[in-house]
Amino acid sequence: MSKVLVVSHDSELFSLSRGISTPTGYEVCYAATGTEGLSQLANEAPDLIVSDLSLGDMDGLSFLRRVKVLTGAAVPFVFASAHASSSDRLEGLRAGADDWISLPMTPEELDARIAAILRRLARTRADERVRFDALKASTLQELSGRLREPVDSLLADLRLFSEERINESPEVQRQSIRHAIESACRLGHLVDEMGWVNAERSNTTLSWEPVRIAPIVRRSAATASRRAVDKNVQISLSCGGLLSGNVDEAAMVRTLGNLLEAVVDLSPEGSEVSLQARRVQDMGLEFIVAEGRREISGATNGRSLRDALELARSVVRGHNGKMSVRSTEDGRQSYVLWVPGRAPRSRHARA
Repeated sequence: MSKVLVVSHDSELFSLSRGISTPTGYEVCYAATGTEGLSQLANEAPDLIVSDLSLGDMDGLSFLRRVKVLTGAAVPFVFASAHASSSDRLEGLRAGADDWISLPMTPEELDARIAAILRRLARTRADERVRFDALKASTLQELSGRLREPVDSLLADLRLFSEERINESPEVQRQSIRHAIESACRLGHLVDEMGWVNAERSNTTLSWEPVRIAPIVRRSAATASRRAVDKNVQISLSCGGLLSGNVDEAAMVRTLGNLLEAVVDLSPEGSEVSLQARRVQDMGLEFIVAEGRREISGATNGRSLRDALELARSVVRGHNGKMSVRSTEDGRQSYVLWVPGRAPRSRHARA
């Protein structure tokens, strides 16, 4: 069933959207503010967003720009307003909105407009699926070729050992061992890449272990440190030294590191981003990555953030957690990853 997110603090739009009903069926969810809408978007992307031009905590154009950073063109965006001028509509379309709905209108008309957009979306996704399958085939072929060299090298070194053809020379033994280790490392790296490709569609297995959280925070920051130096962006860390939890350490380091690097990439020179880990009242753990900017321009390329959020969404779900977005008083956004403080009975899960 398709999911439509309606974002507005206008009771008229809420009442109108609650009155729609379509024979094909779709779920309508609601958010009263831009931040609440972004939080729902981070946790699970809808199939369509219908937004008012004026929201409680930000204007509709700012909300649209943030949606495009998080989703690119993947989620159609429609403005619905009774007070929009022609210049407002033009500015919205130039910013990336797919359509405008002028209020007032009947629930039946709104229903028909939404159904038409969802039908176009279904056709587009069918075309994208064909392209994705072709890309998947070519990617697997490329990975197969990259795996062949270290596999052949490792097998050749092991064959030397099994045939005892190197026993007479310690130096040859050491060299063969080094070659075997290097080949095994390259092979392991390629396998690791394959396991994390397209995390949203994969069934990556996570394992929870009791670990200290501070090393996870430091290693995540190290991932983004080079990019931060290049952009002259400061990274602030906050984590209690005794904080611990049951998480998949490798998955969380990769997730937080990618997300932090993406936020650094979006932040202006001289700003400060932050990564905080803390215990919350329900005994869960929160990892909070905060932006270093007040506003996102329409020209910003958020591809790295979209990719990082896809991975984060998968890993958080694998921990039976959830994601959300919060706004600071100065208008910056924070991406919050919450995971339970204790692992379920099974220590393994599918992300």
